[in-house]
Formats: sequence, structure tokens, C-alpha cells
Amino acid sequence: MPPRQIRLGEVVRFLDGPIAPIRCVSRALGERCEIGESLRLLPGLEARSDAVAEIVDGTTIADVVEDQERREAANAKALMYHI
Repeated sequence: MPPRQIRLGEVVRFLDGPIAPIRCVSRALGERCEIGESLRLLPGLEARSDAVAEIVDGTTIADVVEDQERREAANAKALMYHI
């Protein structure tokens, strides 16, 4: 599969499982737990988990490689001016 078709979220989930910091805040798993509900952290954790999922699901391996190449080029350019 070409890097442009592989989503970072797929890789993260394959290697680490759900993106949610606690299983019971993973919308994908659809689970709820007493800890999240009783601590009233669930809405905040859900929002953060959803935000992270949106970022990694919207990013491809090609995007990561291109970003790294841009950073390396910028660093090389900056080093040229400091020499």
C-alpha cells in the first residue's frame, strides 16, 4: 500500500490499540466505565481523545515523511547561516 494511503491512526491502533487514554473513553470501542463517570472526566477525555484521533486519522505516512523532510531542509538552511 502506498504511503499516501496509510493513515497514521491505523498504524497507532495496530501497534498500541485504541487511541483513547482510557478504554472507557474510546468512542470506537463504545465502552463506559464507572471511573470515568464518577470522576466527571469523561467529557474532557472524550474531547481530547477525539481530537487526537482526528489528527492521526487525517495524517498519512507520506505526510509525516514530507514534514520531516521540510524540517531537515529548514535546519540545514539555518545551519548554513550560522557557519
